[in-house]
Amino acid sequence: MVVFSERRGKGVGTRMFEVAKEQARHSGCGQVSLLAFERNGGRSSSTGAAASR
Repeated sequence: MVVFSERRGKGVGTRMFEVAKEQARHSGCGQVSLLAFERNGGRSSSTGAAASR
């Protein structure tokens, strides 16, 4: 996933991840993961990763 710099910090990436999780659930996927690296220059969670079951 990529969020353009002018859209960062506005919840766009969070919403994209939520939609991806929803689509994965409907497809029968049991787990979805997202990794974010500090070197990307964007904001990330304190652990640098998010996961959902």
